[in-house]
Amino acid sequence: MGTIATFRIHTSFACLILNLLLLAKIISGAVNLVPTANTVSVAETVTLPAVLTTFEVTTNNAGGLTVASSNPNFIISLTPAAGVTTNDASTVGTSAAATWTATLKLNSQPDPLMYDTDPATTSYTTTITLSDADPASTTQMITVNIIANINDEDVQNVQVEELDGNTASLTYTTSEKTFTADTNIFKIEVDDADFDDTVSPITGKLQPNYGGVFDVNACTTTATYPTYGCYVFITSGSVLDYEVQTEYVMELTLSDNRPTVLTATLTVTVINEIDEAPSFESYNMPKTISLDEINHGDHISTYEYLFRVRGVNNEFDYNVSYLEYALVTRATNANGEELFVIDSISGLITRTNAELSFEDYDVSDPSIDLEVMVLLKTHPSLNFTVTLTIEVMNICEPPVFLDTTTTVLQFDENEPTVGADLFTGGGTDAIVLAGPSLSGYDNRVEDPDAPTGGDSSGSGHSETVTYSIGNNANSHLFRMDCDGSGGTSVVLGTPNMLTIGDCSIKWATALDFEALNKRPTFTLNIIATDSCGATAEKSIEIAVRNTNDNPPIFIDSASYDTTIPENSVRDTYITTVKAYDPDADPDLTIQYSLIPDSFDDTGKPGTDWFYIHTVKDGGRYGSQNVGKLYLRQPWDRAAQGRTASVTVYARDNRPNTYNYVTGSESTRSIEFIVTFEGIDPDNVQPDENRNFWLDTGLGVVSMFLIVIGGFVLMGLLTWLLHYLLKRARYAPPPKLEPEPVPILMQTTIGRRTLDLR
Repeated sequence: MGTIATFRIHTSFACLILNLLLLAKIISGAVNLVPTANTVSVAETVTLPAVLTTFEVTTNNAGGLTVASSNPNFIISLTPAAGVTTNDASTVGTSAAATWTATLKLNSQPDPLMYDTDPATTSYTTTITLSDADPASTTQMITVNIIANINDEDVQNVQVEELDGNTASLTYTTSEKTFTADTNIFKIEVDDADFDDTVSPITGKLQPNYGGVFDVNACTTTATYPTYGCYVFITSGSVLDYEVQTEYVMELTLSDNRPTVLTATLTVTVINEIDEAPSFESYNMPKTISLDEINHGDHISTYEYLFRVRGVNNEFDYNVSYLEYALVTRATNANGEELFVIDSISGLITRTNAELSFEDYDVSDPSIDLEVMVLLKTHPSLNFTVTLTIEVMNICEPPVFLDTTTTVLQFDENEPTVGADLFTGGGTDAIVLAGPSLSGYDNRVEDPDAPTGGDSSGSGHSETVTYSIGNNANSHLFRMDCDGSGGTSVVLGTPNMLTIGDCSIKWATALDFEALNKRPTFTLNIIATDSCGATAEKSIEIAVRNTNDNPPIFIDSASYDTTIPENSVRDTYITTVKAYDPDADPDLTIQYSLIPDSFDDTGKPGTDWFYIHTVKDGGRYGSQNVGKLYLRQPWDRAAQGRTASVTVYARDNRPNTYNYVTGSESTRSIEFIVTFEGIDPDNVQPDENRNFWLDTGLGVVSMFLIVIGGFVLMGLLTWLLHYLLKRARYAPPPKLEPEPVPILMQTTIGRRTLDLR
């Protein structure tokens, strides 16, 4: 049993020794390949051949040592230890044991590594195999990652497809319209092997882009390598108008920021559509036109040019003959008359002859908005309207009397009552000729300047009319009364809604015919003046009938006292009294009497001692009667006294006429003193009729002398005229002097000078 155990021990030991020898054999003949890294990264821009990684190679038998790469894109080479000669880069021809270095590089042949492949391959692998002559070998798997793509490929192969017909065309055709959203019109495709939107973005640019009407978006990679795609589009809100531009030509430039740039010329053609409304020339279109109103009641004689609008045809090659004009607003005055018309062909706006009144409108905004339309005759729905503001300018218009009929009123002097109305104060028979007014005269007035519309609280909404009496010689007889208290003004307009003013005429003083300078008729002028100074005038004819209301008035009364001799005989002339009648009636004559109410001159009425004759006598008061006082019988101074008081009565020939002013009859008297002087009774007494006939004779002689003197003066003037005519007829004719002949030239012969004529 011990033998068996010993055998087993020896056997086990022998096996161990055998195994160790076998292991040593294996170790001494094996190769070893240790890489620096099994995974390496490299950029697409690496310089070839580029070192990717190195290996440590160990072997005990260097004979026939070889190294190889399974991927031809990678090459591997051995670098022997010092003093060892190699046959080539991958085979070592020596059997000397040593430590070697293997280097793995990126090969440039036969297929260089690229990031830009289809599909993009960014990771490569290779198996490195190391073997020796035993043969013994070992392998290592190496992974190489291309980790950085770069923009190293140029753009190429641009293709354009217009989307209207989906054809490969560089021209896009569209009708004129407004684009409400971005609208693609060209599809663009371009190739770039970089095929990376981040590394190699392709941008497009349009020149010109017509103010942002056209644009191109960024090109991006498609599903097909290496094609990028993008679109040229019309931006939202853009208007392609045939009448503005019919064709748009632009150059498309594509670039990925490398030197190579691709270009394409794109064209957009616009087709005309009848969709443009006409318009007006804005440069000559005023916002406001000022227009003076017309005087109330007036009409202009002919239509008046106002303004000509000029339309613009935005279709049909701008031919204005296709345009037509119309007024949308019907502007009328208060009477419904058209104020403005327009010529449908020329666009000429004219003002009609209808009355245009400022007061027809709100004075806060006295304007008319006149809407003017221009349209296409072929397409009336295509039209354009503009508003012209007609500002009505106020002018100062005179007031207007409602009744312009001639009025004639007749009064007896002293008849009207002071303070009473002109008509009623003169009696019911005062009216002779009048208009429709029942009161005899009508002073009602309206003022066209008084506004009737608008805010009554604003300024300019009233018109004050002031009444006055025209200034003349008789204007003091009357006064105006508009409110019962002597006011002369009335306010018209919207504050009190009063459109017609009225004012009464009052008698200011008594009516005296003689104070009117003996004029039986005169004109009363009523003047109405408004706030702007314009006036209207109305005339009333006043007829005044003279009445016998004034008694005669004695003149030169201070000279009536007189003295005569005591022994004067009967019919002795004593003195003359004179009186005139203020009534200024040519038919009135003055009669004189010494007894009241006894003016019959046939019996020489008077007292026992005196009588008076009424005779004609011219004077400063015209041909008027005078009274000559005579002595009826001789005066006895001793019995009657030295003086006598004489009272003379004067009366016109229309007795018993009552004086409205004085309340007396038309008779007046004067009292004076006649003094009788004592004289020698032996003196011769004058003939009783001497003074009477003397007065009469002197008048006849004077008249005769005047007639004789006139005949003499006429004869002298006739002789003088005859003498002057005779001298003029036989006067000798004037002596005519010969007209000198002008000297044409002077010449000298010897010492003489000759004049050539």
